[in-house]
Amino acid sequence: MRDSIDIGRRALFMVPFGIAPALLVAGRTAPAGAEHEDWPAWAPQRTTFYARLDDLRRSGRDIRDFGAALDGTSDASDALERAAATASVLLVPANSVLRITRQIPLNRPIAILGSGRGATISVETPQGDLFLANALDDDPSGFLKGVRIDGIRFIRPAPLKPHGAVVRAFNLRDASITRCTSQRMGLLALRHTRQRLGLYDRTKGSVDEDPALKAGFSAQPIDLSEDILVYDNMVDGETYMSQIARFEFARRVAIAGNTGKFANISWWGGGARRNEGGDIRHLRRVRDIYIADNRLSGANGGVYGNNGDGIVVARNIISLMTDVGIDFEGCFNAVAYGNHVSNVGNYCFATFYAARNVEFRDNIGVQDGSATNLHLRFGRGKYGAMAGTALFGMRSAGFASPQDAIDIRLIGNRFSWQGKAGTGRFVASYFGTLELRRNQLENVTCNLAYRRTGTFIARDNRLAFDRSASEPINAITSSAARIEIRDNEIRSSVAQPVGSSAILVDSTAAGTLVELTGNRAVAPDATLPITMRGIRRPGQDAVIRSNQADALFVEHGAASDISGNKDNGGRSLTPRELPAAYRVLSGSGSSGTDDSGPASPSAVDGDG
Repeated sequence: MRDSIDIGRRALFMVPFGIAPALLVAGRTAPAGAEHEDWPAWAPQRTTFYARLDDLRRSGRDIRDFGAALDGTSDASDALERAAATASVLLVPANSVLRITRQIPLNRPIAILGSGRGATISVETPQGDLFLANALDDDPSGFLKGVRIDGIRFIRPAPLKPHGAVVRAFNLRDASITRCTSQRMGLLALRHTRQRLGLYDRTKGSVDEDPALKAGFSAQPIDLSEDILVYDNMVDGETYMSQIARFEFARRVAIAGNTGKFANISWWGGGARRNEGGDIRHLRRVRDIYIADNRLSGANGGVYGNNGDGIVVARNIISLMTDVGIDFEGCFNAVAYGNHVSNVGNYCFATFYAARNVEFRDNIGVQDGSATNLHLRFGRGKYGAMAGTALFGMRSAGFASPQDAIDIRLIGNRFSWQGKAGTGRFVASYFGTLELRRNQLENVTCNLAYRRTGTFIARDNRLAFDRSASEPINAITSSAARIEIRDNEIRSSVAQPVGSSAILVDSTAAGTLVELTGNRAVAPDATLPITMRGIRRPGQDAVIRSNQADALFVEHGAASDISGNKDNGGRSLTPRELPAAYRVLSGSGSSGTDDSGPASPSAVDGDG
């Protein structure tokens, strides 16, 4: 799909460091000439779009027509500025180097196209950015339309400070960056004119007042940047970290087929905290986003952002992030599927703040501990605990009271801890509804006990352990108001420490229903019992029925119906009173606080 355009340094990007070649299947691109079935209807498919750009090349004007020397030493800034002010289609010739020493304004529609292999722009601007794109006036309701950049190699030479952007833009529509490469700099940084004018301040809001409305944004998503395309680029920041794309207050953004080393993709549609625009009543101002088939490594997070609605994150390969792999913060109607995330400092997959109708489906998450304190390798500050052990985490601070603010599903994922010792883990926080279905966990504990949580459903999951933990583990743990744990299989090939459980439920905090049915637990020496602790409340229906395990521990009075349970030899299983070792809820997440290593707010809820 890259045609004859020079993509440069191809070998560097073939496999992100830290990823085994056998695992790359999760990030396959679609067959040549086609897109995946999930390609959004509003985004032009790449072959069609590239054909349009090739048609534009036939009518383009050569940058030399505007007085540019292409020797890489002469300053071509004047020529590029004249061309940007007058040309509709501008061509940068093959095997040339255009040296630019000041930021170039883009205030009108223009296509800047490489016309062959090796079309290069050396970006030597003091600001670090090449183009500043915005409408001529500072009217927040005005938008610059029709900017296209294709098939150009951008270099930010040392010793200049790296990590600017090829395009820094405000209020952009119908724009694209495609088939480019960049070295020591990112591609797109897109914000809103209201931000540029200082009108928007997320700290000026409250739980009841959306700060975006106070800044003059419409109550409807009609004043956002839109139709932004970033296809098939390669970015090498060379050091931590640059960005393939950072977009704020935008909709209909498609980012596909890019590769980034020391680079990531992120969005921002307002503050995600309740008093900063994140209350569930307030509009999400990043909307209709498609991020697919990208390969990313060596940044703070792979794909993440605040206050989005209608987000698809599919088939990306992400490794060695200091904070998170894929993270939805204050997002509604978001789905991540077919992604492969390995070795990140905090969470392979996560949600922060409100998370309504969020689904992680058919993903692979792998941790082996190698990302512990990864920031030291990159020479940067630390984000949260950075233990390199968490496969999934939630940080829902401030959203325990709004109804249905946290609604998350984990379906058909594989979560694997591949460290030499210990186990991987889930990290708990408040949720309204959390469903785990058909997941495969390998040496990973799913401890989701947390105060005041709503409905917890775990069905048809498979958990396997092939090592003995150094302290008691609880494979599946819950203390939600309504608990349904059904038809799960938990197996350990080795004995686990005394005090471990295959399933551990604290029924004291539970409300109307606790149901443990059809589960199977197998471990040597009966070291993974099914356990229920707590005292059943009046009106609570608590049942333990048709499970299979070598031991069943139930605190006196905790269950109303215990029947049909068998041991692994097929004999009737009699419940036993809770031993002392099981009277304290062990393992991570039991404290009911948000203090087990949250990512830094500067990483997940800021302007950076």
